[in-house]
Amino acid sequence: MFKGIPIIIEMRARLALRGFYRRIQRIENSTDQQANRDVYLAELDAIEDATREIHIPQMHIAHYFEFRQYIHDLRSRLEEL
Repeated sequence: MFKGIPIIIEMRARLALRGFYRRIQRIENSTDQQANRDVYLAELDAIEDATREIHIPQMHIAHYFEFRQYIHDLRSRLEEL
């Protein structure tokens, strides 16, 4: 049972980040980025706020920071529009 707890925690973190990646990919792949820029920036803010509440196992913290960088890069591209 004790061996299963870290696996469950890891899976929950991965599933949560996967869902956030899907939301970000929808923004990135949209064809109306310029028209809905403010909406998409607000969505990125909401995603970023929600990810702060996820417990990420220490061994996967690098994935979390890559994810945060991905948000930052997309935000920069949207702000340049």
